[in-house]
Amino acid sequence: MLLFLKNNRWTFSPLTSEKLLDTLKLAIGTYTEHKSSWEGLMKRGMGRDYSWENAAIQYEQVFTWAFMDPPYAR
Repeated sequence: MLLFLKNNRWTFSPLTSEKLLDTLKLAIGTYTEHKSSWEGLMKRGMGRDYSWENAAIQYEQVFTWAFMDPPYAR
């Protein structure tokens, strides 16, 4: 099982309901048992740009990369 905190979010693998539940338990445990860590996560998360404009730029970049790689540009 892979389970870790990356870029202000918990990720897990494989993508199963059991691993999702494990990840939720870890997040709740961080909230209840490690308040200062949780507050740091909140502050870093609030400092990020989650706007639609930023998302659109990222989607455009994905499409640009996809068309640069011939197997995906059909």
